[in-house]
Amino acid sequence: MVIEQEMIGPVAVLSLQGAMTAGDTEGRLRDSVRNLVQQGTRRFALDMSGVPHMDSAGLGELMSVHTTVNRGGGQIRVFNITKRVSNLLDMTRLWMVLDAFDSKDAALKSLLDS
Repeated sequence: MVIEQEMIGPVAVLSLQGAMTAGDTEGRLRDSVRNLVQQGTRRFALDMSGVPHMDSAGLGELMSVHTTVNRGGGQIRVFNITKRVSNLLDMTRLWMVLDAFDSKDAALKSLLDS
């Protein structure tokens, strides 16, 4: 998985490219977010449009990131979720935990208005 980072004001926008599966993620997302939290970043938006599929390891990574950000006093939003990943989040009921948006603009507005 490749992670591209862009700062828009106080928000770190992380664009994820590639499968979030065992062997593909290797903790990259978790490490990137943890480093940013340690540097003082508290608001995150994850662009999931480049994630074609995800398995339990990817779900674990996503939940780990969510926990890291929340424990650091921050907020996290996900957006542009592919249909296949959306179906997985439906099956696991993780929609109840994640704040998901259809677009980058909507996710950023949510973070900047709070």
